Amino acid sequence: MGYKPHLFSGGPYKPANGTWTEWHGDASEVNVDDFDVLDVNSPTFFNCDHAIYTIQGPFQPPKNVVCISHSQGVGMGFPSFKVIHYGTDTDFYAYREQKEDWFLYFSRIVHGKGPHIAIQLAKDLGFELKVVGEDKLYCEPDYVEQIKKMCEKLPNVEYVGPKYNEEAVWYLQRAKAMLFPQFWGEAFGLVMIEALSCGTPVIAGGTNGAPPEVIDHGRTGFLCQSYGDFINACKRIDEINPRDCRYDAVTRWSARRMTEDYLRLYRLVIEGTTW
Repeated sequence: MGYKPHLFSGGPYKPANGTWTEWHGDASEVNVDDFDVLDVNSPTFFNCDHAIYTIQGPFQPPKNVVCISHSQGVGMGFPSFKVIHYGTDTDFYAYREQKEDWFLYFSRIVHGKGPHIAIQLAKDLGFELKVVGEDKLYCEPDYVEQIKKMCEKLPNVEYVGPKYNEEAVWYLQRAKAMLFPQFWGEAFGLVMIEALSCGTPVIAGGTNGAPPEVIDHGRTGFLCQSYGDFINACKRIDEINPRDCRYDAVTRWSARRMTEDYLRLYRLVIEGTTW
């Protein structure tokens, strides 16, 4: 798109494609006047006049707040904010129309994301379930052990554990549906759009958080207000066409769409607009 981003990060992560991004190891190196606009996700540059603040944690910027969902902005009490939903690489998360006869839980193994609900659904309905997700980083060890023991007791439930990159795509492409029974108010839930990109419908907890902004109820999955809703959604999953899921991902949830959304805001900030 003709721009050269610079990434400043104190963490261990570098961008995968070094040809278009210049990486710097420490944000203390930043001279704000060297850049047209800054996109900040920490309190480091609150006094910068030409910055936007994408909310990735519990901090309160003075202006130019960008949230990853309407739910996040309202929940954190920002009086004014703009929303740019996440996007994903729809080429990497490639479409697969043919599904296998099992359901998938794919998220961190933490209580608020509801893996125990997915396992209970498999127990009550008898379907095959694969439980995939990070179980060490930012997880609760006692709860992880509880989930493993629940899986061991059920012959139709397999505890897989963490899977990344191409291995993660393998599961997302083949599942009959992905269960996302969060109830803690998910700020976004990137795995939902990754599943949709693979043509896999999502059955999500819809009482709070971002799922109602992502899932088109009855078309790309189901939003559930109660355990009974989850039961009914699992029984109705064959009503969802994988092609509709893929179309929704490509048209609404691509990385290009997200990039274009950010570029529009950057231009506003460069012109002196604030919110």
